[in-house]
Amino acid sequence: MSKRSEIIDGRLASTARNGLVYTEVPGWIDLGHARGDDIKMLMAKIDTGESSGQECYDVTYAQSMSDPWNFVRIGKFIKW
Repeated sequence: MSKRSEIIDGRLASTARNGLVYTEVPGWIDLGHARGDDIKMLMAKIDTGESSGQECYDVTYAQSMSDPWNFVRIGKFIKW
């Protein structure tokens, strides 16, 4: 659950690593989830596998989140 204190000025969104901004069309955007780092890492793994020359290769994807104190962590892991 997000807090009011996490709302940042939209002009800072392009360089911010996390925070909440409000936009007219999609509404609230959580910058921590909207960065796209996970898909960039996944695509890099696929590119590495494709350029390896092997007949097949494994690609692993994981996504997780934790509370602010890292006491509770939950996530999903899949291997193709």
